[in-house]
Amino acid sequence: MTILAGHREQQPTICAICARQAESLAYSPSGDLRKAIWICAPCTPLARKTYAMTDKTLNEYESRAIFAAAKSVAPSLIEAVLTELWDRNIDSLSAITPEIITAISETPSLAIKDAIGSALATYGATMREEIGNDNPPF
Repeated sequence: MTILAGHREQQPTICAICARQAESLAYSPSGDLRKAIWICAPCTPLARKTYAMTDKTLNEYESRAIFAAAKSVAPSLIEAVLTELWDRNIDSLSAITPEIITAISETPSLAIKDAIGSALATYGATMREEIGNDNPPF
């Protein structure tokens, strides 16, 4: 396995496996950075396997990780949004306007931010678990 360490990109790069910010680690069987995937340290053991995956296989792993993330945070995210609406004296779905949606989106509450952060963490953990355990992508 060729892990190239110490290379810095001008723009932060996300890990090709878990979507966290990649560190200065890249994997390329040939050692060619132009064909490398960038990874974070926890995903280093999965680099070779992920690099060799077909798009179809990787897409299936990603779909399952997205589902797991959505399932894990849906209740808290719904509660957070409903709380935001209630705090704005909106007690009917018909009273929700595009302006209200924009206001909530532009200044999300801590609960909404926490739910989204939890979703991202669940996505990454699920990707590492599914790929690491060789769970079949079907």
